[in-house]
Amino acid sequence: MTAAVVFLLKNLTSVLMLAVGLRTAPSALRAAWSDRALVGKALFVLVVCVPLLAVCVVTSLPLARPATAFVLLMAACPGAPLVLRTYRHSATGVAIIAIVSLLAPVTVVAWIAVWNRLFGYAIVVDPIALLRIGLVQLVSLGAGVALAALSPRVALRLSRVTWACFIAGFVLALVVALVLGAPALLRVHAITVVAVVVVALGSAAIGHIAGGPVLADRAMLATTAVLGNPALAVAVIAATYPGFRAGALFAAYLAVRGLALAAYTLWVKYRPPVRERAPARGGPFVRALARIHLINARGDVRWGWVVAIVWVPMLAGSLVPALDPIVRDPAMHVRIAVALPIVLIAERLLGTRCRSAIAHVREERIVDGARLDAILARGERLRDMWIVELVIAAGVVLVGQAELWGMWSRAGLIGGRSAATRGSFAAVWCLVVALPLFQFVVARWLWRWIAWCYVIVRLARRPVDLDALHPDRAAGLSVLASPVDAFALAVAGIGAVASAAWIAQLYDHTTTTADIGSTFFALFAAVVIVAVGPLFAFAPQLYEARRRDAGDCHVLARAFADDFRRRWIAERVDDPARRAAEIQALAGLGTVYKTANGTRLYPFGARTIVTLWAGAFVPMVPIVFATAPVAEAVMKLGRMMFRV
Repeated sequence: MTAAVVFLLKNLTSVLMLAVGLRTAPSALRAAWSDRALVGKALFVLVVCVPLLAVCVVTSLPLARPATAFVLLMAACPGAPLVLRTYRHSATGVAIIAIVSLLAPVTVVAWIAVWNRLFGYAIVVDPIALLRIGLVQLVSLGAGVALAALSPRVALRLSRVTWACFIAGFVLALVVALVLGAPALLRVHAITVVAVVVVALGSAAIGHIAGGPVLADRAMLATTAVLGNPALAVAVIAATYPGFRAGALFAAYLAVRGLALAAYTLWVKYRPPVRERAPARGGPFVRALARIHLINARGDVRWGWVVAIVWVPMLAGSLVPALDPIVRDPAMHVRIAVALPIVLIAERLLGTRCRSAIAHVREERIVDGARLDAILARGERLRDMWIVELVIAAGVVLVGQAELWGMWSRAGLIGGRSAATRGSFAAVWCLVVALPLFQFVVARWLWRWIAWCYVIVRLARRPVDLDALHPDRAAGLSVLASPVDAFALAVAGIGAVASAAWIAQLYDHTTTTADIGSTFFALFAAVVIVAVGPLFAFAPQLYEARRRDAGDCHVLARAFADDFRRRWIAERVDDPARRAAEIQALAGLGTVYKTANGTRLYPFGARTIVTLWAGAFVPMVPIVFATAPVAEAVMKLGRMMFRV
């Protein structure tokens, strides 16, 4: 009877795969290619993360060797065909199961070899048998998909029969396994149940986190991580422990994991809805601010509250017992009270300008809509990568800790005053909270600008429909320069920090206005390169559009001019009204030719450079007014900025 249960468990999964294949169209599998990032994350979770979690659990708890081996095997046997009973309409889920079924013989053998070496097990594994099981399941899936492609009606009817067979067989196997294994289940130690629950809930948590922002993807990946491939696990454990009732243990394991999965399912279904605030996919930092209600209904960061939360404790702590040296640095206060809100506002402005530019590109059909959507999807994934924000956060925290412990100094280009900290609350708050937060916001903003530059460069590499007759003298691409306004605003915020630091250095006689002027011009050149440099990627397309349209206008103008000369100069036709109309047409044609021939090779104009200059120059004005009387300040400002 036990052998019959094992036989049912080995073959029911193939029946399930056949039923899923009968309801899966080949076009749906091709559509799963668009979710290849989710498939990659799912493979990493199933093949690496879940087995590692199981290793951590079994090494931490005193489990019996057969139970330990089964827990490890169920974690290392990916596939979870049972998940397709719920997510059978998900092409991505079908693709995940198909890929891990192919990889299972390799990954299971690798993990078993590791465990035999680490824990001294003698787990017997036959790669050929595992490959046979995986191929049978995969062939069942492929046969169902092929039949669905050839005859959808027959496949639909047959799928109902296979679903019924699977449900009946699964219920029968489960009941028989529970009846036969009831004595064994009663003797199962509570610590084994705890281990199974911890592995199940931990797997669900890993899958939920890796699923991304879409709740359906999170639920599917979490369920796939919880449920393993029972056919593979039962085959291995039956070969290793011939007298062990693997079917009963599987029934207990499945029951406990099912209860844990039910708890997760109820949590997903009935959890309080999280209000998504624009931008809906802004990365972990934006989602964290939304959860603590620091983003309003319009999607704007409540920068006033952010400044108050960061700045007030520093000011209050600096008064006890005396003024801390770090609080006397004006650059620190400007970072929190001025630059931080400006950069947060610049981030919001960047999103607005980018959306407006993309809407213009889409409306004017400059780029094919499908290609534009693909580029934007990649750009959004790049913008919202949580690993980038994690690396940035770790970096700024390390910098703050290095300065707190005297291994790093802010003195330098925009460091302000260099003063030894006393380890007071104000100093610790500045170096652990305030300074890392500002650096994180700035670095995150720069990363989002890099994501926009990526979109620009990818658009430039695609076929674009440009018209050199467009009056913006950039073939209709000048709107792509509008996000530079947000860049100029961010430069103004960072420039305010530099201005405050340079004022402090001037008062401390550690620099001069001439040195500041040279540094300012060098930094401004770098700002211009970073801000408008990516737009030069359109230079080849703009040159081709100018050459094409100017040439066409030249041919048209030559024909029109020859006809005009013949009619009104050589023949002197007496038709004043018509002559006046053609004179106006000739003048208009000249204007059109000048527009086409004057198309720039870069999609921005003088206004863009002036905006960047204003963003960089305005924060520098307080420098001269803080170090000289008004009359001298005007002359000094001219000498420093314009070399006069």
